[in-house]
Amino acid sequence: MIPGKWKLAGASSFSEGLAAAKVDTFHWVYFNVEGAVIIERVKLKVTRKLRGNMISDVKIRRAGDFRDGLAPIEPAKISYDEPLIYIRPDGTEAFAPSSELGMVVCFASKPREFRDGLVQLLMADKMNLVNVITLPFLAALLFSMGLTPDASDFH
Repeated sequence: MIPGKWKLAGASSFSEGLAAAKVDTFHWVYFNVEGAVIIERVKLKVTRKLRGNMISDVKIRRAGDFRDGLAPIEPAKISYDEPLIYIRPDGTEAFAPSSELGMVVCFASKPREFRDGLVQLLMADKMNLVNVITLPFLAALLFSMGLTPDASDFH
């Protein structure tokens, strides 16, 4: 059961054994099929500085479904340059496109989910819109993260 401390304001369908639930304005969690809350806060890969404070985890402001072992989330309190983070089912950060690529994710309020090892993101370099990430570049990024998408995905 979802703990009584929250009143559900919305929920997604189960995907890869977890479902996202809106438990408050701008606060989402992930729970399993037994109703146990599995992810309430996301553990960041690197401690980040925010308004003079060092933070190592964040609440989830908006949550997407898990696909291919990753889910897109909008963190509740990181700088504007970190509007999107992909997380693993254990609640740890897999990667943040803005940090990894050195650009800004456009339209991050509608997080893109992985499909067959790929994700389509529209990026900008603070001044110019950049075309959707090219597949070879994305493949290199995924491999650098230890993920191995099927080579047939890049034809």
